[in-house]
Parts: sequence; structure tokens; C-alpha cells
Amino acid sequence: MGTSRAYAAYALGLLTLINLLNYTDRNVVFALFEPIKRELVLSDQQLGWLGSAYVIVLSLAALPLGVVGDLKSRRAVIAFGVGLWSAFTALGATVSRFWQLLVCRSLVGVGEAGYGPAAQALLAEFFQGKRRAFALGIYSVGMAFGGVLGIWLGGVLAERYGWRAAFVALGVPGFLLALLASRLREPRRRPPPTIRATVKSWYARGRVGPTRRCGSAHHSYGSRSRALRSPVCSICSTGCRAASIPRSSPPA
Repeated sequence: MGTSRAYAAYALGLLTLINLLNYTDRNVVFALFEPIKRELVLSDQQLGWLGSAYVIVLSLAALPLGVVGDLKSRRAVIAFGVGLWSAFTALGATVSRFWQLLVCRSLVGVGEAGYGPAAQALLAEFFQGKRRAFALGIYSVGMAFGGVLGIWLGGVLAERYGWRAAFVALGVPGFLLALLASRLREPRRRPPPTIRATVKSWYARGRVGPTRRCGSAHHSYGSRSRALRSPVCSICSTGCRAASIPRSSPPA
């Protein structure tokens, strides 16, 4: 049974919105470093672990969760991933110790590791041929906008309501998106191969696939390091708060 273009467009819109939230929830912690450090009395080294925990876990969990998405249901993996990272983003508001926040950020990485591969594979089923590149381009828009939105909105919310409220405000919307993702239809596909056949296929393809995946993981780690460094360096070197924006001088 085929899928209508209208439904494919709906699926693309939903997955792009989830991808926006994905990068928003990844980056919000960087805008909250200053108040978190002050309240929990953390060192710079501990802040570094908070910024790196999720991407380390994501790099390790992406491959096995991608395999699960291929062998089982991509829709289920997507819904699980969104629900998991949203829950532990929101639970970041309840912590009182460094290790508690570290666990929350690590589990955010597990959820996001499940979402990425399954979402792109599902889009590849909805959009065939020349339409696929355009669809993946739209999907990727969420990465850039979500990264910026997480740092900006996190800073604004922390400035007005506190850093704990920022975690809750950016985590809760994911539950609705997880529910919508759980209702997505999957285009009919061939029965998945056995695990043995899958392993044989990987071996036959040689080492190119794993090399690409490792390279992608290093690229992701590097880009997250820049995201970590930029707002922190700005705060340390200028003394600006995370939500500071230029304002015109009041009239005399």
C-alpha cells in the first residue's frame, strides 16, 4: 500500500519539528552553565563532563539502536527516543548533585541516538528518487535552528524563571511529539533480514561503512565541542549573561 504525498509531507513536518526539539534539548544545557555552576558548586571540569556526556553516549548507542530500527519498528524507536530524551531533559530540573545531572544528560544522549538513524531511514521510505534529497534537506533545517534556539531560549528562560524551569519548559513538549510519532504509519517494506544475514552483509561491504560511522561520530563530537565552547567563552571573557542581547539606549 502506497503512501500519499500529503501524508509524506505530514511525516516530514513532524520529524523536522522533532529534530528541532532534538537540537534544542541538546544545547540548552550550555546556556545554563552559569547558574548551574553557581547553585550546584561545580568545577569547570564537571561542566565539561556535563557538556560531553550526551554526545559520548550518543556515539556509542547510535549503531545498536539503528540496527534495532532496521530489524523492528522505526516508528517505535523514534517514539521511544523522543520520550526518553524529553523525560530526562525535564528531570534535569530536579537534580541536586553533579552525578544526577550527569546521568540525566547521558540518557538524553541515548534517546537522541535512537531517533536520528530511524527518522532518516523512515524519510527515505516516504521520499524516493529526487524527492529524497529535498526532504532530507528540510529535515536538516531543524539542526541549525534547534541549536541556536536551545542556547537562546535556555538563556531567556533561565534569566526570567531560573534554570530548572528552562529544563522543564524544553522537555515537556517532547511528550506530545512522542505520542504523535507513535502514530506514524510506516510504508510497507520487505521483511527484515535475520541478524546473521545482516552481519554477513556488513562483512561483505568491507570496512567503509564502519569507517564512515566513526567519522560521523568524530564530526558530531567536534561540532558539539564548538557548541559547548562558544557560549561559555563569551560569558567568561565578556561577563555577559546567557540571555543578554543588545538594547538601544533609552531616550534622554
